[in-house]
This record gives sequence, C-alpha cells and structure tokens, in this order.
Amino acid sequence: MPKVLLFGKPKSGKTTLVKKVLAELPKNSYGGFWTEEIKEQEERVGFKVVTTEGEEGILAHKDYRSPYRVSKYYVNVTDFERVALKTLDNAEKSKDLIVIDEIGKMELFSQKFAQVIEKIFANKHKKVLATIPISNIPLIEKLKKLPDATVMEVTPANRDFLATKILKLIK
Repeated sequence: MPKVLLFGKPKSGKTTLVKKVLAELPKNSYGGFWTEEIKEQEERVGFKVVTTEGEEGILAHKDYRSPYRVSKYYVNVTDFERVALKTLDNAEKSKDLIVIDEIGKMELFSQKFAQVIEKIFANKHKKVLATIPISNIPLIEKLKKLPDATVMEVTPANRDFLATKILKLIK
C-alpha cells in the first residue's frame, strides 16, 4: 500500500494539501491528525494537534515550559501523545488511510510516537499520507527509502496539481 510523504518549506501548503485530499475522500475512510498554528494578535505563539475527529491538544507553545524545545517553542509531549497516539491507534485499526501531519522534530521528541510511526509504516495493508520536514532526521530518511514510499515536494506552484496525483495513488 502506498505511503505518501510530502515535504516542503514552511508555508508551502503541506497541511492545506492534506486537507484538500481528505475533502475528496469519504470521512469514515481516514483517520489521524494535522498540526495548526496558534496565533495571538497575528503572532504565532505555538502549535496545536488536531485529530480528524476534531479533538485538539497543545503540541508546543512559547509560554509552556518543558525540557523539549524547538526554536522558541517548548514541546508538550504529554498532550501530544494523549491526542495523537490515540487517533493513530484508532486509524490503524479501522481506517483505510492514516493521516500524519507532521512527522517532525517536535513530534519526534515522543519516543512512543516514533515507535508508532515505524509500526504504521511497516504495515503493508495501510495507506499513509504524511508530511515531513526538509531536515535530515534519521527516522525520516529511513521512511523515505521504503519500497512503497512516494516522496513529493510541495510548493505553492504545484500544491493544487499534487492533490489529483495523491488521490490517484491512494484510491
């Protein structure tokens, strides 16, 4: 089964593309999560994790304190695991497509998440649509080399065209 990995610069439209693809699929056929910015007065102050069922948690925030940090954001591993791991487990058990936006530095502070990602990508019976960062992270490099992985760069110029291509791969 195809494992589609999308990468691109920040603000290239990866999450927008994921949501566009999901809008073309039956709601009960997929499960997982995406991340969204948290803004206060037009300034980004953090990120939240949102499941396909609408549950939310704080992934990272500049005012949160934790030993895990990326840039000015402190990562809330506990909240991320509470929301993301449950939805990924449910998706792996009962959905055709698993959505993971994103497998990045913040998310990978969770060892449990990294283990779940490896398990999902090893499952030959599940389709995956995931976003990944540009940076070289050992787990990401491993996923990109899998025989059923398709890696696509997302840019503002190609993101609308890519939706059709992704839908052909995962249907």
